[in-house]
Amino acid sequence: MSLLQQIYDMFFNRRIIDREIEDWQIDAARWVIKNFGGLKEIQNSVLALPTKEYFPTDGEQGHALAERLLSHVKYHAGMAEWPCELEAQAELPPGEVDEFIVQKFEQQPPMGTFRIDEVENTGDDEDNMPIISYDPALLTNPTRLISTLAHELAHYLMLSSPEPPPDGWELHEHATDFLAVFMGFGVFMANSAFHFEQFSDGFIRGWRSSGSGYLTENELVNALSLFLLLKGESTERAEEHLKPHLGKLLRRAHKKQKKDERLAALGQI
Repeated sequence: MSLLQQIYDMFFNRRIIDREIEDWQIDAARWVIKNFGGLKEIQNSVLALPTKEYFPTDGEQGHALAERLLSHVKYHAGMAEWPCELEAQAELPPGEVDEFIVQKFEQQPPMGTFRIDEVENTGDDEDNMPIISYDPALLTNPTRLISTLAHELAHYLMLSSPEPPPDGWELHEHATDFLAVFMGFGVFMANSAFHFEQFSDGFIRGWRSSGSGYLTENELVNALSLFLLLKGESTERAEEHLKPHLGKLLRRAHKKQKKDERLAALGQI
């Protein structure tokens, strides 16, 4: 991209992500429409929100809570009848050894995984049961747990695609995040993308940050805006449940996308 184009984008286009990523997302939206039920499927989909209306519980705790949340994620994604099992990953030992020593793990475990164990076919459907795992530490943060379950469920849905995502399977994790947004979980995905908090434990005090997923906050917000525009819904309901700075980004992205002629063409697929 030329310097002149960068300056123009900065002051006039007001895009929230780089042009190349914006182009990729439009291609990804085209891929979703073509391979996962068409524009009608998007228009009839649910925008899941972090409320009791969408995720009711009966006081479940631990793994029972994770299973209840997964059942809701599957229902809102239109995948309630898709069989899969949920398992908790092994818990990490505590990071604080004592008041002055903190363990650092060189490689953090994934927040979630999706797999289908390859076993000898005995004619039993359960032999190849898809399995989703999750980090049990996420039980204290339902928003991040739901976004993780949505991402892993998107892996499952992606298996049904006859075509690879834009730029091939090398970027399948980014496409999985994008697909999770189009399954209706964009608010959860965007709110979970970056977490920054102060912590205090005995004599240990400080700040820590963490991230989840493969798309950035801005990229997820832009994808959410695309989803809402194609769905024919305003940004208001999503804004009510997004972090304030993300709500502002969503309005900006939506305003710009309404003028993008490429999006109108997506409805012709």
